[in-house]
Amino acid sequence: MVDDLPTLPGSVVWDRGRSEVRLASSPLSSSPPFAIIRDIRRLLSSPTHLNAVRHAAVCCARASERLGPGTAIQRSASGQAAEPVPHATGAMLPLHVDAVAPGHEEAGDPPPAGAVTALAVLLSRLPALETLEIRTFDRVEDEEDDEQTSSLELGDPVISLLCQQMLSAGTEAFAHVRTARVVVPYPDEDPAAEFGFYVSADTVLPLFYLPQVRTLELHRVEDGGRPVSWPAGGRPVSATQLKELVMSKAQLSEASVDRLVRACPNLEVLRWEHVIDAEYARSWLDLDTLRTSLETLKHSLEELSFSVILWTSTAIDCGEPGPWGIRGRLASLRGFVRLKRVTVSLPVLLGWRTNNSARLADVLPASIECVTVTNEMFFWWHSQWDDTKWEADDLSVPRWHTLEAKITEYLEARPLSLRQLKVEVWTAGETSRAGELRDRLVSVGDTTGVRVTVELRS
Repeated sequence: MVDDLPTLPGSVVWDRGRSEVRLASSPLSSSPPFAIIRDIRRLLSSPTHLNAVRHAAVCCARASERLGPGTAIQRSASGQAAEPVPHATGAMLPLHVDAVAPGHEEAGDPPPAGAVTALAVLLSRLPALETLEIRTFDRVEDEEDDEQTSSLELGDPVISLLCQQMLSAGTEAFAHVRTARVVVPYPDEDPAAEFGFYVSADTVLPLFYLPQVRTLELHRVEDGGRPVSWPAGGRPVSATQLKELVMSKAQLSEASVDRLVRACPNLEVLRWEHVIDAEYARSWLDLDTLRTSLETLKHSLEELSFSVILWTSTAIDCGEPGPWGIRGRLASLRGFVRLKRVTVSLPVLLGWRTNNSARLADVLPASIECVTVTNEMFFWWHSQWDDTKWEADDLSVPRWHTLEAKITEYLEARPLSLRQLKVEVWTAGETSRAGELRDRLVSVGDTTGVRVTVELRS
């Protein structure tokens, strides 16, 4: 049986919208990629076949129906901070789910429930599976009323089946998965459309129970304004093997963030994009509370990235009382003794107001090697760190004067371990002054032995 297979399949793609499974040779193979196995029974016929599958992707039926099978099945995490899934470049031919249960030969016919369950169990028991990607969403913006739903329903039955396996089968299910992703597929022609798709926190929580998972990458997760609750009857969650958590454009309360962070006591890398949805926001983001949650990781965390994304078509006044904005600050991170890389904006790290803000040398640990200062809040109404003249009586100072002074002060303090510092600046019509800022900071970096780069964005 094995002799007629030049290359064994390294990946499985289960497209629920087309009632088919696709198998692909590994793109790392030197042989030209082509269809390997045409029947699920052949996959089961030899342990060699099962042991060859390293990567699996499951695309929910709703994604295929709403976006079209091509978009839904090809969309991967490549647009996120994560690397693309290896199987994405492999050649794939359809393998029908119905092969498990003969009698449903048309690709468009839904497979019997027993076949779906059998495949879910099979997927969870693949002995060499290392990467699991779930492409799904639980709701979209245009399906909702004016108020957010307080109880979000899981979007696809097979996702529920996979989650049940994670919770009920203990260490037998997905026993060797090291990387798990939940990705929202959205139309390629409209990247901003991703903000209209949501994944319930209930969908992703079972992934924290995977026994050997090292990396979790979760996209567009929301909690509906209610703190997440670990699955009823589930084992006490302690993802001690988890080293990297990536939350891409997530909408979670501080209480939910706290529960997720405390479930990962040995986390080394945390990348978090926090979305404030102006249509539904009812309170300010409390950075002091988030800092308290992060304190549980101060002995393990090596890389921290945290950004705040405002999802709205208009600027928001965060300098006055209102339903949106940030409160407090993440600093100080001095107690994070292993922290080497940090990516954060100055309003998040040091606070919204520039007056009496702390020195960077006083809030960043001595272990820090690479710092990236982001500037995603430059358009927020009355943002102070860019020295924009918002009102007639505002002090007239050069653009980015405060930013330049703060970073220059840090560089001249000559942090012992600092090797690289990057600053992101949105020029907003101030190209000449932005170039001057870049030249000055690079010059200070040369003097102090730090490689400084300034990325100018328009």
